[in-house]
Amino acid sequence: MKKSTVGVLAALLLSLSAGSMTACVQPKEDSGAYDNALEAYEAGDYELAMSEFDKAIANDKREAEGYRGQGLVYLKQGDYESAVIMFDKSLEALKHENEEFENDVLMYKAEACAKNSDTDAALEIYSGLEESSMAELVFALEGQIYLNKGDVQQALNCFELSEEAGKSIETYLLIYESFAAVSREGDGAVYLEKAKSIEPSTPEERAELGKIYYYLEDYDSSISQLNKAIEEGYTEAYTILGDIYLESENISGAKNLFISALNQNVEPAMAYNGLAMCAIKEGDYNSALSYIDMGLEYKDESAKQSLLFNEIIIYEKMLDFETAKVKMNEFLILYPEDQRAVDEAKFLLRQ
Repeated sequence: MKKSTVGVLAALLLSLSAGSMTACVQPKEDSGAYDNALEAYEAGDYELAMSEFDKAIANDKREAEGYRGQGLVYLKQGDYESAVIMFDKSLEALKHENEEFENDVLMYKAEACAKNSDTDAALEIYSGLEESSMAELVFALEGQIYLNKGDVQQALNCFELSEEAGKSIETYLLIYESFAAVSREGDGAVYLEKAKSIEPSTPEERAELGKIYYYLEDYDSSISQLNKAIEEGYTEAYTILGDIYLESENISGAKNLFISALNQNVEPAMAYNGLAMCAIKEGDYNSALSYIDMGLEYKDESAKQSLLFNEIIIYEKMLDFETAKVKMNEFLILYPEDQRAVDEAKFLLRQ
């Protein structure tokens, strides 16, 4: 399981599917397009989601919600500039004061700015949210930005303020993964220990606790917590548990979990990536490439980097080094700071 911040922020922010967060009064005759868009978004059908959000905007006058939804699609696909534009349109379309909705959109806009390397804009947004109910998360995300900038002391200051605002498993996990992303796992380990002492109150928190135990290399506890999360209805735990089974060489168990995720439309791009990794371990490289192609069809930016990297590994395993080199050059243009790829590129140069 790659130790990164991918996916953590989405679990911490308010869910797109939260029906209680309404930006404006709904018309009496609502077509249901917005709900259809949410279902399509969650299933990874982003083309349909965009179309249904358009209908919600044009026909049902749900402009603020519809533009936010389209911003999230762009964010998921890695088109951060378009995401910022749509989040701004969402805020402009807000007809009534709704602080919860506005802060939610601002958090997503800040995420898009940060991922688009506009960290000054992201920090400015976060600064304006430091007094909000999301202060714990806001300070943690500011710290993440400072860590990436190399300003460790400022990051530690932010993490301290985050703890003063609240203490949650999710935020401690975000802080640890922020350290891990800059190869400072040792500095982040203390936050894992703090998270471990918190009793989970939801299936989502239980799954996050499972990841905590994984990072602490307590695999039995990790598997136990993730299985409980699945039993409690948190199906997203399938792919996390599948990764753990895969790393422990339980290929059959991993495959069953990734297939279960696909059957329930849970992170399909990541599930196909998991099946590709299973096929690699089994030496079935043609099937592995097919799984990579199927995963990439979802245009899921959070899974794209791993899918493309594994595609390179497959071609190496097939001894097709020329194709692997071409794929590696394309990969490094997209992800120049991926140290795994930099090291692998050095290997390919010798082939």
